[in-house]
Amino acid sequence: MTSQPQPTATPHALQAGTPSPLIDQAILDLLTRISRFSDDHFDTEFVTLDEFELERLVVLLLEHWTDNLDGRLLAGCLLVLREGANDHAGETSGRH
Repeated sequence: MTSQPQPTATPHALQAGTPSPLIDQAILDLLTRISRFSDDHFDTEFVTLDEFELERLVVLLLEHWTDNLDGRLLAGCLLVLREGANDHAGETSGRH
């Protein structure tokens, strides 16, 4: 019989309902990026977005990413995060 993986604990920030400055900053960065975005398919210079539309776009993107989580993307992001943490640890200890 194989053992089932135990569910991970809910992160403390979610349990306590405390805001996360990192998440808040990431959302602000996304809002800023969308408000200035321009490519062949979408250009905010020609599409005037009001505040409500901008906020709804961010919500729709977050909902889309939530509904379409991909293990390879998550694993890749975690690898980058962990390698970055190792890089920063090496910098503080004098190793490169």
